[in-house]
Order: sequence, then structure tokens, then C-alpha cells
Amino acid sequence: LGGALPGLLLLGVLSSSSCTVLTNFSECEVNADCEALQGSGSVCADNICLAPTLPRQPVSGVISQDTTWTSDRVWVLENIVTVSPSVVLQIEPGTRIQGQRNSALVVRSGGRLIARGTRQAPIVMTSDKAVGQRKSGDWGGVALLGRASVNRDNAFLNILPNQEESQFGGGDDAWNCGALEYLRIEFAGGQVE
Repeated sequence: LGGALPGLLLLGVLSSSSCTVLTNFSECEVNADCEALQGSGSVCADNICLAPTLPRQPVSGVISQDTTWTSDRVWVLENIVTVSPSVVLQIEPGTRIQGQRNSALVVRSGGRLIARGTRQAPIVMTSDKAVGQRKSGDWGGVALLGRASVNRDNAFLNILPNQEESQFGGGDDAWNCGALEYLRIEFAGGQVE
């Protein structure tokens, strides 16, 4: 299968009457199908997986100390959230992050984002709008401002309040901004004011 079609999973489920192929992440026959796909607490209702309702945790401003976002809640970006230099933001597998209009996650030069999802529990960053109403550009997305060489002097990201906070680039070509594994960023790319 190997992920040839994003968002499409072919999963054979053996029932007492026949073999069924499920073609969508949300289709199910029993609760165990949902728990295997979406985690503990998910249930099968009318052949559709319903995720457990998680509390919403608003996030705004500056992350100035090492922080972990856990999968037991939905993290809602209310505006431009920045990770300060020398600070690590770690995101657990299976965590959902939702971006409101004019929001983004910016890891400033020297900061790090460690977002290691798994195949069974990917990290999803998406729009805060309801399913079916989401569209490209609903929120800003993610920017990692590194320290490696760039092709112009004094490069900066123009969505942050001042140029000093938004500068990136330099001469440290061995620098990395963290790790991203099984992370899906969707409905991003909107202009941030």
C-alpha cells in the first residue's frame, strides 16, 4: 500500500459473513476498528468512527520554556505562537493542533520543534473550522527559522512584530530546527496579518 494516495487507507476487515475493504479512515464495523485507527476511546456508530471528545487548550503568544503538547487535548492556536530561541516544543504522537484565522506556529532561530508522530498516531495540524468547511488558507501554518546559510543577508519573516525576532539564516549549516515525523499540516497557507 505504501501511502500512494494521501488520506486513503485500504484495510481488510474479516467479519463472520464476508471480507470487507474499508476505503476511508472513518469507516468501521466495530469499535476495535476505530481504536486501531484513531486510538483509545474511539467508537463505531453507524459504520463511522467517532473520535473521543477532547478538551480544547487555547495557545497564544510566546513559548519561552521547554513545553510538551500532549495528545489528551486539542491545542488551538489563537494567533501567531512563537517558540523562543533555546526552547524546545515537543508534540506527542496522536496530538491534534488547530489553527484559527491569522494564526501560525513559528519556531524562531535557535528554537526547536520535535514532532514525532507514528504511522498509527500521526500528528495533525489543521484548520479550526468544522469538517466539510475547511479550505486551503484557513490558517498560516508552520515556519521553522533556522541558522543555516541563506541566499541573502538579513533574511527575515515579515509576520512577526519586529525584524530581530523574525531573522533567520547564518553560517551554521549543521544546525537543525528539530524533527518532523508522521506530521500532517493541512488547510494552511493563509495570509497572517
